[in-house]
Amino acid sequence: MTENIGKSQLFHATDESCIFRIIVESEYGHIVYNSSIENILNEIHLDFDTSLWSKGIHLLKLLNNNKLIYQTLIYKNINQDTLCIKIPIKKTE
Repeated sequence: MTENIGKSQLFHATDESCIFRIIVESEYGHIVYNSSIENILNEIHLDFDTSLWSKGIHLLKLLNNNKLIYQTLIYKNINQDTLCIKIPIKKTE
């Protein structure tokens, strides 16, 4: 379940451990990451090596079981080699 927050969404986590697929899209194609995240509190931190990304705007999508649960636009600087994304989490029982 998600709810809209501006241009992104808040993910409602239903368990303590989730497998996510992260897709980063740009005009040059897309990159896929897989991540296992445990002990979710109130936000997920995703660290990326962006040295091979092109400069400019990228669309980051977070999927759980092939269902889009979060998306946001990110901007990559020419000198930026790493990126940390913080995704807000609302815990549900």
